Amino acid sequence: MCLCVEHFVSIYDGKTIRDPILHTLCGYVSPGESYDFNGPSILVEFSSSHVLPPYHFNGFAATIEFPTSADIDEEEEVDGLEDEDDHGEDDEEYDDDIEHDYGEDTEYEDDEIVSIPEFDDDPDEIYTAETRRNQKRKNFSQKGPSISLAEECRVEYQRERRGPSSGLISSDNFEGLKGKKCRLILKGYKGDVLKILFRKLQLTGDKECGAFIRISTPSIRRSPKLNIVHKICSPFDGSFSNSQIPLLINSSTVYLDFKFAGKSRLDYFGALFDFHNVLTQGHPVPNSTCDTIYSSYGSPLSRGPMKVFGESELIRQLGGFVRCSTALIPQQGQTVTIKDLCIYS
Repeated sequence: MCLCVEHFVSIYDGKTIRDPILHTLCGYVSPGESYDFNGPSILVEFSSSHVLPPYHFNGFAATIEFPTSADIDEEEEVDGLEDEDDHGEDDEEYDDDIEHDYGEDTEYEDDEIVSIPEFDDDPDEIYTAETRRNQKRKNFSQKGPSISLAEECRVEYQRERRGPSSGLISSDNFEGLKGKKCRLILKGYKGDVLKILFRKLQLTGDKECGAFIRISTPSIRRSPKLNIVHKICSPFDGSFSNSQIPLLINSSTVYLDFKFAGKSRLDYFGALFDFHNVLTQGHPVPNSTCDTIYSSYGSPLSRGPMKVFGESELIRQLGGFVRCSTALIPQQGQTVTIKDLCIYS
């Protein structure tokens, strides 16, 4: 199934988007193939989500060639000499069962990239399918997170399809944290992006960044690498009780790595998280608590329910007055009809 919802590259046979579409590449599937198009004019349209910088992970790269008739004749002659059994040996298969995130990665400097098996206690195969099957897991609707082997200092949350998409996370889920590097993995579904709001955080240490919290997302091009999205270093002693603006992370899988100072009993963190599905809940607006945008352009979802905010643990835990807005953006010539089915407090 192509999930072309605000994440696609379309190629048109002409100069405008009103001309016929020749081909479309969807957000989850970006095969490294070549395509041949004939015509005096070709338009390439790139559309990304409303998740804007600094969450700039979406993009595309292409090489355009204008072959001469001699080049085409030579290529056809070579193709006729090839053995059919040799075709496709080096083609990389795309596995629909693997969770993929929107778009391609931008180029990152080396100091912004961190390998997934970064803990000394973790074997190289820690993220293989066999390892995952052997881990004990619980979903959001059950009490407590899933905890793997104690020496790995790793906790994993797996979103349940019909369960709640939000909850609380804290360093209380871990034991024996002194001087250890620990990892919290939050896993959602295709189309999910993640909001994280820290409510309390204290990091001590004798040297700068002796204790830290680092938020990363998987890299599609550089697997098994991670892209660092946000990092907080010691010394840090802050309260976020007055903040209502969560971090917005454009990924359905998020790694929260942290290390506390070896001699400190004061280091801790507590946060709220909320998985937001852009396919059914619109696009979250950066630097806002709960604003969303529904855009019909490029989306097959021209109608459907619009559930607003009440079920989110992140919203419930904020307390006080919270104002949320939803923008409905039709295409040219469209109108928007809203029918209130239920209003509750």
